[in-house]
Amino acid sequence: MLSHVLTTFVTLFVIIDPIGSVPVFISLTGGFSAEKRKKVANKAILVATGVLLFFVLLGQILFDAIGVRLLSFEIAGGVVLFLFGLKMIFDKPEGMGMPAESHHDVAVFPLAIPSIAGPGAMLGVVVSANNPTYSMAQQAIATGTLLFVLLITYTLLRSSEKINHWIGKTGSLILSRVMGIILTAIATETILKAIAKLSIQ
Repeated sequence: MLSHVLTTFVTLFVIIDPIGSVPVFISLTGGFSAEKRKKVANKAILVATGVLLFFVLLGQILFDAIGVRLLSFEIAGGVVLFLFGLKMIFDKPEGMGMPAESHHDVAVFPLAIPSIAGPGAMLGVVVSANNPTYSMAQQAIATGTLLFVLLITYTLLRSSEKINHWIGKTGSLILSRVMGIILTAIATETILKAIAKLSIQ
């Protein structure tokens, strides 16, 4: 059981990537007040938690019902990540002197989805916590582990104010560009891996 807990924790921690969400959060909220950043972090975690718990409970049923393969979902998610990465590279990041609600709620997109609850995380929770080969106890442990990883993510987001104060607006702008390049690379790798898996099926 301990081995299952550790394996599940490592898997979910890697795919949700709490540390990787911090630079995205900083780039999106660089011009926000401390109170506004707190509200964005709260909403982002609540939305991400709701989405991932939905996939824990109904993910596999949903995919089977609509006839969508997990690999197809992975490719679609990779495309979304790629487009967001391009936006971070070429556009002025949300929050850098722009109203939070000028176009959309940054807490929902892109912070909650796809930064925290991305396609990899959605697939990961389906495999880890909605696997019919696991016992109810194992699935409950996986769900608890998911909530613990999300708590870590929330803690890091709330601590990002100090990081943001240290690097300043210029640092946030540079970080946004760098993260955009990294995200496009990750998205490309995700798409290529899914296509390679499809080609051997």
